[in-house]
Amino acid sequence: MQVETATALAAKAKEFDAVIKIGRTHLQDATPIRLGQEFSGYARQIELGLVRLQRVRASLGEVALGGTAVGTGLNTHPEFARRVIAELTRETACPFQEAPNHFEAQAAQDALVETSGILKTIAVSLLKIANDIRWMGSGPRCGLGEIVLPETQPGSSIMPGKVNPVIAESDSFAVTRTTSPALSGRAASSRLWRRPESIPNPRRSSRAISTRASITVPGSSS
Repeated sequence: MQVETATALAAKAKEFDAVIKIGRTHLQDATPIRLGQEFSGYARQIELGLVRLQRVRASLGEVALGGTAVGTGLNTHPEFARRVIAELTRETACPFQEAPNHFEAQAAQDALVETSGILKTIAVSLLKIANDIRWMGSGPRCGLGEIVLPETQPGSSIMPGKVNPVIAESDSFAVTRTTSPALSGRAASSRLWRRPESIPNPRRSSRAISTRASITVPGSSS
């Protein structure tokens, strides 16, 4: 799904390459930039997230089987770890291997800590992208109005023409649950983060932003 997201953003980068807009720093007008350049940055964020995930796979595949109580392997069969890990690999299709150092593997969970940090990094990337899309799609009359978000649900019973960025907001709510439970609680109660009617999990959220947010530029036919 992250691959789909990166591919969709890269496609938008090419589609919007000829669109010139104002760049911003600190929400203030800065030098010009192409909309395609902005989206190429989003695509690269997701690509780097995938690289980070691939990099940690080897560490996650190390299994501490065979070390028994303290890592010395006392009273275990010499082929126990090899046979069990081979069966685990066959059943799950995951490349497990016996940890080369049982003392490290049984005394620490550093690979899981590293993975947690990577997942939070990806979540923050998705949050940044979703926020930018919300800002650029704000309006259309009194906001930035630089892009047109697709209508995915009725915006308001008293404002028929209102289009809410529900896909970006769903993504935002999901990723805050990944980064911090405490942050998620504040986000749910904040007026800045309006809770959508259905909250997808982070995996579905990344798919939604890649397959449903077919963003267009005002005045274009695409």
